[in-house]
Amino acid sequence: KATPPPPDPPEDPDSLACDYVPAAEPYGYKDAAAVLAGVRWMGAKLLAAEPAIRSRMRQRHLKEKGRLTCTVTRKGHDSGEPSVLELRSFVAVPLQSVPEEDLLRILQAKDSGYVKVAVRLSEGDHEAVRREIIAHCSSQQQDDTAHAWNAVRESMVEEALEQHLYPLLEEELLQTRARTARRWVARQMQMNLENLLRVAPYSYTKEPHDKKRIPPKRLLAIMYGEPSELVLIDERGEVVSFLSVYMMVSQNYNAQLRDTDRAKLVAYLSKDPPEVMVVGAMGLKSRTLHKQLHGLVEELHTRRTLPRPIDVLLADTNVAYKYAHSQRAQREFPRYSPSRLMAVSLARRLQDPLREMAGLCVGRSEDVLALSLHPLQGMLDKTERLRFLHRAFVNVVNEVGVDINMAADRQTTHGHTVQFVSGLGPRKAAQLLKVMLQKGCVQYRAQLIEDRDIAAFMRATTWRNAVGFLRITTNTSMWADNHDIGQLVNDDGEVEMAGGGPLEGTRIHPDSYRFANKVASDALEEEEGEVCLKRVMHPTKSHMLDELLLDTYAIHLEESGHGKKKHTLTDITAELKAPFADPRRLHHLTAGEAGEGAEGGGGLRAW
Repeated sequence: KATPPPPDPPEDPDSLACDYVPAAEPYGYKDAAAVLAGVRWMGAKLLAAEPAIRSRMRQRHLKEKGRLTCTVTRKGHDSGEPSVLELRSFVAVPLQSVPEEDLLRILQAKDSGYVKVAVRLSEGDHEAVRREIIAHCSSQQQDDTAHAWNAVRESMVEEALEQHLYPLLEEELLQTRARTARRWVARQMQMNLENLLRVAPYSYTKEPHDKKRIPPKRLLAIMYGEPSELVLIDERGEVVSFLSVYMMVSQNYNAQLRDTDRAKLVAYLSKDPPEVMVVGAMGLKSRTLHKQLHGLVEELHTRRTLPRPIDVLLADTNVAYKYAHSQRAQREFPRYSPSRLMAVSLARRLQDPLREMAGLCVGRSEDVLALSLHPLQGMLDKTERLRFLHRAFVNVVNEVGVDINMAADRQTTHGHTVQFVSGLGPRKAAQLLKVMLQKGCVQYRAQLIEDRDIAAFMRATTWRNAVGFLRITTNTSMWADNHDIGQLVNDDGEVEMAGGGPLEGTRIHPDSYRFANKVASDALEEEEGEVCLKRVMHPTKSHMLDELLLDTYAIHLEESGHGKKKHTLTDITAELKAPFADPRRLHHLTAGEAGEGAEGGGGLRAW
């Protein structure tokens, strides 16, 4: 709908302004020009506040065609920072094409006063917008008075754009883009943390071409210092022994171990030989010590003190440092020095990175924020960072699963991941572990809601959300030796199948046990039951699952009203072949990736 042209006063602007000078003079308007300037300012303010104009400018012009220009300030020049000076290259760059990282760096420099930022239209686009607005507020009369008022309106439009609309919408657009960029950085942090968490526990092969990997039962961690600390842990993460030794280590990469240091190390390694060694990477001396220990291992293998040439690895110490200065470390080992505590954490992280790093979040701790995951993570709010980092733990913990019996039995080493199981959280996880520690382990997962104390805080919906990620094993010391997973002793003293039987050690959800039993029965052409499940899960029989026509069975289930179950049946088959297979990857860094203290030395292996 066309807007009617505005009416023109009978007097020209200057004459009309003169009439208002006496009344306006007490307010600082001394002459007609001052009055007209006030009129233009007020008109520009009203135009800039018009919702239709703001919306059109925001969506159709600045958002789509806005161009960003950075101007380095005097303070920025004086700083001499290359990262600041290079922002001068952003001149009339389309705002939508500025990468998220660059935009956050620009805003960071702007907040520090190093640059001034402007978002404007190009001259051509600005002129088109100006003419569009003027066309709606100009008079169509052709006399001198109309031309004079149109000139006032044109200057009013120009002032509205330059002094009101552009600055206002510029800040709005920058903040909108900044929120998007911060979410992008948060997602990058989450992805980087997930990559760290998806590193598989250390394992080794007895022979170079063996496919079977063996988890070590003895892991030795060494933190160089005054004194250096050696800590040996077992397969459950418990400290077996430790040694404090003052070692003279040179920064010369080719330096040899002193005879006295060699003798002390040989005596300790001979007493209880480890299956892997890890050195905390802190400075050049750590690199030298790593090389010396590698040579010592080869010597001991030659003398048959060690059964095989074990790996000597370098590891980052950031997580170990936070553990050494945490309350949980002081509760667990109140008499250990920080260096020894760091060695404990190094060994445990090598044993299971996910489990040890989850300890950074114990008791609502914020130690996980100390991890360096992105150069711009400091621009994110602490709450926002924690939300995305906790999401990374949730994703990986649910991929890997949690041995709930071991978590309850060894809470200081295995209980940290329970809080990240879907549906639980820190409060329910703590209550669950407390009750299980008092009452003992569970043989099947439905026991968790059959227990009255647990059912008081774990409702059926919570259990249903969490149960698929909980694993039942016999690894815990609380397990009774006279029965297997998914078995229970009845009132007559007989052992019988409980829950899903062998399925309790898989990711298969209890709601899908009936489908799993049917799959196993059809694969072996046997009657459903515990014996059938155990046989189909044996490595010699798992190939028979490949012969099943899962598509046909899925169609039958859908026609029977069970919904679409093709993906469920595929997952069931995979779990029957490899129950709770660890999806994490083996990861050995090269020398260039090892971090501080690992430069040079081709062929250096670091974890």
